[in-house]
Parts: sequence; C-alpha cells; structure tokens
Amino acid sequence: MRFRVIWAVLRRDFTGYFTSLTGYVFITLFIGMCSFLQFWQDEFFKNNLANLATLNELYPVLMLFIVPAITMSAWADERRQGVDELLLTLPITDFELVAGKYLGALSIYTVSLGFSLTLLGFLSWLGRPDAGLIFANYYAYWLLGAALLAIGMVGSVLTDNLTVGFILGSVLCAVPVFIERAGRLLGGVLEKWFEVLGATPKFEEMTRGVVPVSAVLYFLVVAGVFFYINLVLVGRRRWPPQSFRIGPGFEFRTYSAHLGLRATAALIAGISLVTLVGRAHVRADCTAEGLHSLSKTTRDIVEKIDPANPVFIQAFVSRKVPRSYVETRENLLNLLREYAALGGERIRINIVEAEKYTDSAREAEDRFGIRPIQLTQESGGRSETTDVFLGVAVTCGADEVVTPFFFRGLPIEYELTRSIRVASRPVKSGAAGAKGNRLKVGILETDVKPFGGFDINTMQSQPAWELVDPRSPSRRCTSSCCTSRATSRRFSSTTRCRGRTRGAPRAKSRRAATATPSTRAGSSPKRRETSTSS
Repeated sequence: MRFRVIWAVLRRDFTGYFTSLTGYVFITLFIGMCSFLQFWQDEFFKNNLANLATLNELYPVLMLFIVPAITMSAWADERRQGVDELLLTLPITDFELVAGKYLGALSIYTVSLGFSLTLLGFLSWLGRPDAGLIFANYYAYWLLGAALLAIGMVGSVLTDNLTVGFILGSVLCAVPVFIERAGRLLGGVLEKWFEVLGATPKFEEMTRGVVPVSAVLYFLVVAGVFFYINLVLVGRRRWPPQSFRIGPGFEFRTYSAHLGLRATAALIAGISLVTLVGRAHVRADCTAEGLHSLSKTTRDIVEKIDPANPVFIQAFVSRKVPRSYVETRENLLNLLREYAALGGERIRINIVEAEKYTDSAREAEDRFGIRPIQLTQESGGRSETTDVFLGVAVTCGADEVVTPFFFRGLPIEYELTRSIRVASRPVKSGAAGAKGNRLKVGILETDVKPFGGFDINTMQSQPAWELVDPRSPSRRCTSSCCTSRATSRRFSSTTRCRGRTRGAPRAKSRRAATATPSTRAGSSPKRRETSTSS
C-alpha cells in the first residue's frame, strides 16, 4: 500500500469537488437544512435547552440525502465521462484506488460538518451548551457519515448514471437507518435482531452524551464491510467467467456468489463482535456533570439481581411536558436506558408514552395507581394546565414498588436504585428484623393528624409532623419534603422544616396499615410500596 498514491486520488477528488460551484452549493444546503431542523421547530424553544436534540431526531433522515449527494459522483461520474478506464489502467492497486475515493468523500463530508459548527455560536449566544455533550454529538455525526459513505459508494459503483446512483445510495443507506423501526413493527425475536443491526439506536445513544465502545465499533465494522464490497465490485473486471458443472452430482459455482458469501460472513462476524463488546458495558460519559454515570452502589445492587428473576421497570411518561420539567423527563429517560444497558438480562425496561384518556393511561392507573399530575405553566402571557405522566413502576416477582411522579428536585437515581433494591431483595421467613425481612410500620389516622390536615377550630391547614432520627445528635429531617432534595439538611428537634422543594408532594398517610397484602382477581398477592411514604 502506497500512501502517496492514496493521497493523490484523495486530493484529485477533493479539489475537483470544490473547484466548481457544486461543492459550495452542497455546503450551503447542508448548513441551511441543519439550521432549519435545529431552530425552526418549536420544540427547541419550548425545551429551553442549549443542545442539538431537535437536530439529532432527524439527522439520520437528513443523511439519506446528504450522503448520496457526495457519493453519486465517486464512480458513476467517472464511468459516464470514460475516465474509469484510465484510472483502472494506471499502476495502482484496487485497494489504493478505493481507499483514495473513500477518504476523498469522507474529507468532503468532514469539511461540511466543520462549517456546521456555526450552530454552536448561536447556542452559545442563547445559553451555555455542554462542551462534552456537543463533542459526543459531532463524533456521532462523523461516525454515522463514515459508515453511510461506504454504503453510498456501493450504489455509485453499480451504475454510470448520476440520478440512479443517488437513488441507489439513498435506498441502501435507508436500510441501517430504518431497520430498527421495522423490527419494532414486526416484534418478537426480529425486533432484537434488527435493533442490533440498526445504526439509529447507536447514534441516539451517542447523541445523549454517552460514547459506548460497541457503538464506535459498529460504525467501523459497517464502514469496513462495505469498503470491502466496493473493493470487490471495482475488481469485477478480473472475475473468472461463470462456470456450471453438472456431473455425477450437481454443482453450481460462480465467483460472485463466493465473494458475496465472504462479505456476508464478514458482516456477521463484525456484528457478533459488536454484540460481545456491548456486553462488557464499556462506555464513556462525556457530559460535564456526569449525568449518565451510575454510582458504584447502583452497580453493586444491579449485579446482585438474580438473572432468573429479573426486575421489570415500566415507565409511563408523557411525550410533551412543561418547560420546567423537560430536563427532569430527559434525565429520567436517559437513566432508565443506562439501567437497561448495565443490567442486561437482569433488568427489563419498558417506556410507555402515556397521555390522558388513552389505553396506556388506563393501564397505569388500574395496575399501578399512577395518575397524571396537573402542572401549570405560563405561555404567551396566559396560564396553561397540562396533565403529565412521569411515574415508574418496578416489579420483581410478587414485589412491586411504585413512584407515582418524579417531581423536580427528587433524586432520580436514588429513587430508581431504592425501588430496584426493595423489589428484588428476597424476603425470608423468620422473626421480625431478621436479615432479608422487610419491616413495615403502620400509622393510624387519629385526631393527632401526624400527616397534617385542616383544623376546623383554627380554620388553618396544619403541616405534617417532622420525622427525626433520635439517635443522631443533630436530628435529620427525613420527611418527603426534605428527602426529595439532592442535598439533605439537618434540623434540630425544635426547628420546623422549611426546606420543602417546590412542587414536591407531602407524604401521603396510610390508614390502618395491616400486614395482609391486597389480592387482585386472578393474580397472586403482591407487596406494594410507594416512594411517597415517609
């Protein structure tokens, strides 16, 4: 392999693209379409977050038009002008020629991606974007483009017509982009297989600020396999003629079938390698605050889960939430995906988009008691009330732990880890307080009203009692209004808690708690716990 020859082919294609108006028109259209997808949608301003989330949703679809525009002239234009015969007769190997063509197309895409950095100027003017998150986004853009460029070049090498080359490139690139969605429609085992083959799930994971080694390896494998297919198709002029042999046995042999089998075997081997690496759960959290990094305690608890008795987590989340809860919703969904990636077969995640008066909302209320919360926000100078679902139910066997709503300030990872630990911890028979036995405290509703209420005599609302630890010198408030804060505060026995988080719920009273679990019709008894209890 001679690098100077590869460089000569790369420089020829790169300079040829930008010596005409084609390159500049392409860059202008690319930046214009990226800006349109990022800022024209209302979601960007409603979310009030300085990131590229709105562009990320449609970026893989945008690549179905951008990549063929670059690759359609890689081989089709050469063949149309008759230059391919000159190239193929030069003292250059097929590998050097294909490598130069591919790196030339990748250089054009990289330059175009560099011009799109102007979007960051506008984001910096509006807010303070996370540098690590932006880096992960652009790294995902570049890897996705590198993989799809190799696929698009296959469409160009099959024809000498630019239009046909563009269409073939779009169709071939659409396979890894949409195959995961097709798997969702088919369901069953195909859904899991297609998710492994799809490029969109890996891309979405990286745009959240997490860079898994398996995702990087996936894009490199796809680029390598289709680079080999390009190499095979360019060298087809030297293929031996097809031969048919009919003798004592029947034998049918073609060289193209042999090479196709080799390419298929390489693709299967690459995807298998990606799957094995993915089980190691090696990933880098690029966000500045480590939003997707799970604590060591969480990892230890997840590792102790018995794979034969997995934990099922069902999250009922509204698609649209008020601006003040957008960040909470995103953090909840991202952490759930991290739990799923960490747990593997130990944790099963099911995220349901629930809206009021739908079947999913009815299921959330009937099975888990999760109801929508009415939240008020200011919009256009007027107040709007929205019904929002943001609840999670964790089940493991007969155990069930429900968090009806994740209010702002409630530590999401703590609540999820606590629920998983409570639901998955085995309960052994024995004396109360024995290891593994879960103790329950029942509080009767009396005139004392430990959970607060309305006093008819004074015509005033009475606050809930504080729950303190008598063993601590500076007694710690453990009521729901304080435990929902990320940083706990300490109070003396005579100090009333005033650190209530805005929007956080008070602890709900439980009337006459008994040790007898409720039994549903046709189902086994379940122990049920809600995170709103103190």
